[in-house]
Amino acid sequence: MTEQKLIEKGYFAKELPPQFVTYPLANKLSTINAAWNSRLSSLTKPRKQFFSETKSTIYNIPKVGLSRRVISIPNPVHQTNLVETIINRWNEIDLILTKSNSSYSKPKEDLQNTRAYVTEHNFTSFKRARFIGSFDNYHQVKSDISKFYGSIYTHSIPWIMHTKPVAKINRADNTLIGNLLDKILRTGNSGQTVGIPVGPDTSLIIAEIINCEIDNILQNKFKSNNIKFFRYIDDIYIYCDSYTEAEQAFKFYQKTLSEYQLEY
Repeated sequence: MTEQKLIEKGYFAKELPPQFVTYPLANKLSTINAAWNSRLSSLTKPRKQFFSETKSTIYNIPKVGLSRRVISIPNPVHQTNLVETIINRWNEIDLILTKSNSSYSKPKEDLQNTRAYVTEHNFTSFKRARFIGSFDNYHQVKSDISKFYGSIYTHSIPWIMHTKPVAKINRADNTLIGNLLDKILRTGNSGQTVGIPVGPDTSLIIAEIINCEIDNILQNKFKSNNIKFFRYIDDIYIYCDSYTEAEQAFKFYQKTLSEYQLEY
């Protein structure tokens, strides 16, 4: 994956009409970045501070019935910075993603070249895997995370990637990728610590960083039991042999979400 492809194919939400494109930005990324950095360096401190934070453009699209889905278009100043960080530090991100044996929505490069990233499996494959994998279990628990992308606490990213103690001791150390991602997401959201953009492929990656570590925590907690976890984005299914096990697994899942400021 390259920065150019992630910007060209993964900047706008897939729901946006194809007339909206970002290839001009992707194709001239180096030139634009150089011009912006040159201009920024010549500004006074108050003007630099003015441009230190941006916010996304928000629009909405129809969902089922009368409800609407809110979509975001991040400001290029911070979105291109986020893309650069993800591409340059991908090996560290991938270490987190590979911890999960439960995720069916890990990001993979789109070989059809429609998007930059797509989920590793589609939802139909996810359902099939659940049905086949849970045939010997008697109890199912299904849960999801309320307003998932909009509720992500950006400080939880360094907690996830480096553990809470390490992240809190080194909260100003931007050589830690978790801190860097946290900072970029906050500065691209008017300094707010809650919520990431809905739409860009980068948000799928951020979401999977968080959820794959939660998967890993669940797997390690219940590895000696015949308890199975299947997850697609924020939808999780837990299969158990007894009601007691189902209750224990769900309560532990709730507790884990709470530790990272997420709500089921």
